[in-house]
Amino acid sequence: PIYPTLDFGFFQFLRRNYVPIGLFYRDIYWRFPFYRKQVSWLKRTIAIINYRYDWWQYQRKVDHLFLPSAKMKAYLPVEWPADRCSQLPPGCDLIPVTKEQSFAGDEGRILRLFYVGGVMPPLYDLRPTMHLLRDMENMHLTLCCRREEWSIAKKYYEEVMPSNITIVHASGAQLLNYYQAADVFLICRAGNKYLDFALPVKVLEALGYALPIVTLRGSEASRFIEAEGTGWVVSSLREMRELLEGLCRNRERLEQKRVELLNIRKKHTWETRAMSVAETLSRYKESIS
Repeated sequence: PIYPTLDFGFFQFLRRNYVPIGLFYRDIYWRFPFYRKQVSWLKRTIAIINYRYDWWQYQRKVDHLFLPSAKMKAYLPVEWPADRCSQLPPGCDLIPVTKEQSFAGDEGRILRLFYVGGVMPPLYDLRPTMHLLRDMENMHLTLCCRREEWSIAKKYYEEVMPSNITIVHASGAQLLNYYQAADVFLICRAGNKYLDFALPVKVLEALGYALPIVTLRGSEASRFIEAEGTGWVVSSLREMRELLEGLCRNRERLEQKRVELLNIRKKHTWETRAMSVAETLSRYKESIS
């Protein structure tokens, strides 16, 4: 904050040396009402002034804008030319899949679900997850979140949280065992306007582990999962319950999907994302030289 022009001075140096500039804008939460409730009036006012200053500079110095999804463009604070903007979803690392993860011949065993991410409402409201898993004795969910978030959010869920959910706190390399022990990555949250265009990194992280995803329709994550075939998308909790029950009875569907993911994930690595960026920015080379 005490050097607000530092980045843009470097951008100017790049432009003088004919280097194309691409900028990835990860999220735009400050444009939504929930941001106003999370920070004080003074902090919010100062922050928004600086956010808008950033965008004034972007318009002058950035050649190409990358966004997590195409739908995010509608929420930008400025008009941005369509031919200078494209979507750039997160990528994944290809995690070796062990033989122990094979699902075939495992019918009747409890279906092991995994979720890692935010739990703080209203942005991340997991009450639908709680309602879904109630009375589903053949399901168990490991829910991973930040310790400090859960210490606040647990009061919100304590009356609806079933016994077949275990709360853990892990990150980075600590997540390896949880991903490898899971059968399905579950995303079952209440709808939110912000999540309509946000694509969580965890969606691609699960893909890196070749872990099938089950989610509700109506989010950018669901559109990605459906388009790329990385799991199953349903329209209601009833459909989700039926799907999970079916997967528990028929483990061959999970095995088939896992095999598919081993190939699908190869086109979504961080390396392929970087190659896409390089290809896009190379088009600007002649125009600025």
